[in-house]
Amino acid sequence: MTLIISIILVTLAIILWGAWVSSKRFDYVGQYELRPCQGRKWKKKFPNAKKENIRRFLTCLVQGMDFLEEDKLKFSPEDELIEIYRSFYGGKTPLSDEMECERFILGLSQEFKMETDKLAEPWKDEHVTLGEIFQATQTQPIGSGNAG
Repeated sequence: MTLIISIILVTLAIILWGAWVSSKRFDYVGQYELRPCQGRKWKKKFPNAKKENIRRFLTCLVQGMDFLEEDKLKFSPEDELIEIYRSFYGGKTPLSDEMECERFILGLSQEFKMETDKLAEPWKDEHVTLGEIFQATQTQPIGSGNAG
């Protein structure tokens, strides 16, 4: 009988801990998932970009960062990649991670047929925005011509 009670208590503790962890993740990640569509911001920032290219870019983001595909248009061109990344870790930079940023850049490299070095150029600034990274996927290099 004591063994059964112990198993029930341990199981309950695991369930409660899992619920607590999920709620903490939602506190940070939820800020993106609860947003309305940011498509207008993307088109305003990049009026000459094809919607398809913006969506391809955002698909690479959500796949690399483990967001749901349906949430891809909830990210704004002004969002900083580091803040999206930190949202998974309680707003902090972890000592180890699941290589979300690396998966994102590899996805971009494959999707846009570009070398990772060219895509990584804007990432020299820790506060790089999604818009700046998106610009790197376009034919015009960052800083030249009309960036937005």
